[in-house]
Amino acid sequence: MMQNRFFRAFSVKSFFYLWLSEIFTIFAFNFFNFYLILHVFALTKSNTAVSLVVISFTLPAIFFGAIAGVYVDRWNKKYVLLVSNIVRGILLITLAFFHQSLVFIYLTSFLVALVTQFFVPAEAPIIPLIVDGELLYSANALFGLGLYASVLLAYLLLGPIILIFGEINTLIILGVLFLLSSLLITAIRLQPKKQAKEKGVVHVSKKELLSEIRQALSIMRNSRQIYNSLVLLALAQILLLVLAVIAPGYATQVLHISIQKFPLFFIAPAALGVLVGGVILTTFLHQRSKEKLATLGLFLSGAAMLTLPYGSRIAAREIVHDVNNFLPHL
Repeated sequence: MMQNRFFRAFSVKSFFYLWLSEIFTIFAFNFFNFYLILHVFALTKSNTAVSLVVISFTLPAIFFGAIAGVYVDRWNKKYVLLVSNIVRGILLITLAFFHQSLVFIYLTSFLVALVTQFFVPAEAPIIPLIVDGELLYSANALFGLGLYASVLLAYLLLGPIILIFGEINTLIILGVLFLLSSLLITAIRLQPKKQAKEKGVVHVSKKELLSEIRQALSIMRNSRQIYNSLVLLALAQILLLVLAVIAPGYATQVLHISIQKFPLFFIAPAALGVLVGGVILTTFLHQRSKEKLATLGLFLSGAAMLTLPYGSRIAAREIVHDVNNFLPHL
């Protein structure tokens, strides 16, 4: 009975199309980001070059995230999702023909991340426009499940897909996934009563834009909980981005594994950890203090990172060799 209630939102065809679109989009976007990190490191063997990739897909969120949110709040959400995916699909397919050019890689990464700033604020808010209030819990739960599952799949399949299809075909496949996602979005039908609220592209004056940004900043400054949450989120993101920069070099120089094996041995366990952590939090710890849980999470992450420099020493232990002989390639 509980399972039936959990999947009830799938009875709404438009939500199912949106959910499938989310799977394709999140898979392609996360795959693309880590593909670029591995690809640039393979081209240059330089952590500096990798850091420029990370900067290229991080800057749009810093400088354009708030601005995009103001515009998307006034625009038709379905239209924003559709155009965003078409543009990203075209960008990735174009990159396939210039994938050896670092300048083109950085430019494409920046543009894809910029377009994503408009996509993200439109994705979740469209759910209430598709399903009734009684199905919102089911819809949000399924949406979250799809998010984690698609991220995990992207990291698990990163290495095998590149090895099987090659770099050029991989980019084309990712571009096609974005275009398929946009095709699914065209099949979405908003509820008649709520469709009237969704307009086309509404002009936003400079005064309105600045006013909303100032209002948002004022709320963040005056709310201790929001401020602390944003600081913790920013710190966590910084740690993840630092790891993303050093990870390929760490894999090849410290762990002595090939760049092709890196996603399976390094990224996939990290994604699995995110999935398991999310399940534990929502199932067993949802009533505990969120601030304390976030602080504990950062502490455990820091403790785990402190063990990374000793990866080669751990791998050299006799017991590790015995395990590898018993379970090859573990």
